[in-house]
Amino acid sequence: MDAAAVSPSKKNPCGKFIGTGQRKIIVNLYKKIVKHQLENPDSPRMTLRDMIVDISKSSGIGQRSVQNI
Repeated sequence: MDAAAVSPSKKNPCGKFIGTGQRKIIVNLYKKIVKHQLENPDSPRMTLRDMIVDISKSSGIGQRSVQNI
């Protein structure tokens, strides 16, 4: 996929609630990371903190919100 064709992720506004669609995105990203780690036992393990930061950057949702879900 061309890098110019990918739109940047929009950040969730501060104080706004996280909807069910955004919750599903967070859960699916978490499952994807865990599945990737299980399939590649030789790769270094991510800590929970690293997962939170990675999911937050990918989804545009704050780290605290990701952590609470």
